Amino acid sequence: MITTNGPYRFMLTITPKYEISDNQMIQCTNLLLHFINRRLYGNKYGDNKRGLTGFIAAERQNKRSLNSECHTDINKMRKHLKFGSKQPPLHFHLLIKEDEKNSDFTTAQFRRFVAKHARKITRESSNGSYFNVFDVNGIDVTEIYDVNGISEYIAKNLENNESSSIHPFDFGGFCFIAEEIRR
Repeated sequence: MITTNGPYRFMLTITPKYEISDNQMIQCTNLLLHFINRRLYGNKYGDNKRGLTGFIAAERQNKRSLNSECHTDINKMRKHLKFGSKQPPLHFHLLIKEDEKNSDFTTAQFRRFVAKHARKITRESSNGSYFNVFDVNGIDVTEIYDVNGISEYIAKNLENNESSSIHPFDFGGFCFIAEEIRR
């Protein structure tokens, strides 16, 4: 399914800065996609049915995968995060299809672009102050050269019960039901 719907430009990994609920992570990631789409495709991107498209996989790392090579960047970043629970945080991998709006970005430029919009997303804490949901340390962008390798990576995570499922996303965002994400 993934390989036949390309070509893809980037894999974007998004991890929260602090502990938030799965539903909040879903809402905040959709809001991030909204900000990105509005900037790339204009304020009426939804009316024009234009925006980033691709597939998204939810992942909750188990202890074994926290030490695997495929999560090296996330592991480096985790020491900066503040999580109180023992449950690994939910994070997303987005496979973004190539189109005329993202084809001129370098990997570093797209990462900075995403980080700029991620800083706009805040939530209220229990003490009434606001915090940024995402941090630049929790955003990783990888240019996709081998769609088969990326597909195998996503499929491996499904087999290991580290991902709940893969959903398509488009200009309207995506819809995960938090209860369907495996623990």
